[in-house]
Amino acid sequence: MCLCVCFAAASCVQVQSGAGRTGKWWGHQHFEEMNPDMLIFAKGIASGFPFAGVATKQHFFDKMSPGTMGGTYGGNAVACAAAVATIQAIESEGMLDNAKQRGVQLMKGLVKLADKYPIIDVRGRGL
Repeated sequence: MCLCVCFAAASCVQVQSGAGRTGKWWGHQHFEEMNPDMLIFAKGIASGFPFAGVATKQHFFDKMSPGTMGGTYGGNAVACAAAVATIQAIESEGMLDNAKQRGVQLMKGLVKLADKYPIIDVRGRGL
């Protein structure tokens, strides 16, 4: 799910659709017109280890005072190591391409099921 919230800036929450699950690093990258000011991610970026992050444009970070960012998924040495290992594995094992290919395979299977059962809509990308 790529949930985009509009307030002072466009924000994309990529907890379910990030970390390569759609065949691209981030779900919003499938849409050329989508250019979020802020990207919020968690879970998959560290293979389920409690870790989350925020990526945003520099001028947003410049307005934040120390201690503004925090939470239960804040970075610690072990969580950061899990995130680094996950990113390395995604890159070295070709997981982006695999997610894309498995997503195509899944969609074909779901479309076949939609021909047989009363399924209203089939859509998606990756896994």
